[in-house]
Amino acid sequence: METTQTTFETAELILVPLTKEQIENFNENPEKITAELGVRDSILFNPKQLQDLNTNYILPRLQECSPENEVYCTRWLAISKTKNRVVADFLIKKGPDAEGEVEIGYGVYPNHEGKGWMTKVVAGFLQWAQEQPRIKIVLAETSKKNVPSIRVLQKNGFILSRENAKFYYWRIKLPK
Repeated sequence: METTQTTFETAELILVPLTKEQIENFNENPEKITAELGVRDSILFNPKQLQDLNTNYILPRLQECSPENEVYCTRWLAISKTKNRVVADFLIKKGPDAEGEVEIGYGVYPNHEGKGWMTKVVAGFLQWAQEQPRIKIVLAETSKKNVPSIRVLQKNGFILSRENAKFYYWRIKLPK
């Protein structure tokens, strides 16, 4: 059985995958997760949107995941070490599959936009992913109109692999 690290730290961030219980607690009492993680302020920028994501997407995925694979099925929070605040979150949207591909989705919290946090979060995720034997390639998609997200991927070495009328599709092969 593959073991996965429950949190991952970079120089500036702590990346925390939420457990099924934490996701359920978030839906019942969003402030409880803030206290549990010991962060200074609320992680909520749109609690209804996050609760809907948890209920309709994250919890069903966690139900299907084996315990050793939960990190691939949950939401991760990115906590700034210096600010002691959640600045962003991300998730592995799919995978790892037989080819070792995973797809990520991410978002920076409004009070932290334009400060380079998402670039650091994706870089931290890539560092963690390099340590996971099952992950070989990371994929992402962006709206053609989402210039900040495009720049995050470019700064982290993602290569444009294809596009359609609305989206760009990106990939990066991890050095192993």
